Amino acid sequence: MVPQVEVDIATDLRELENNVAKAIADFDLRGATRLVCEAVASLNRDLEDSKPWAVAKEVGPRAEQTLDTLLARYVPSARAIAGAVAPIVPTLSARLLERLVSSSQLPTLEPAFARIESP
Repeated sequence: MVPQVEVDIATDLRELENNVAKAIADFDLRGATRLVCEAVASLNRDLEDSKPWAVAKEVGPRAEQTLDTLLARYVPSARAIAGAVAPIVPTLSARLLERLVSSSQLPTLEPAFARIESP
């Protein structure tokens, strides 16, 4: 269960959807995609630093609380990015938002992208 905690999302991430919409309204598609790419890179760096997959393998209430706190931070961040890409890739955005619905339970794990096997 994801805890109800105060989520610390950076101001630029909270404003991402508006900034992307503004860039698109200004016909700056490269700027819009740059904003999304920067947000994804920032989230990815944070994930690499905190390594929630390693925390998930740890045992004990402290590890569980740490993982819950990390997930409570990352799920809204991913939701913000998914919403921001809607004008660029609407089908992907809808698929991601469907998996990241606001709930006290984590969504069922399903890949957002089909795995492409090399021949």
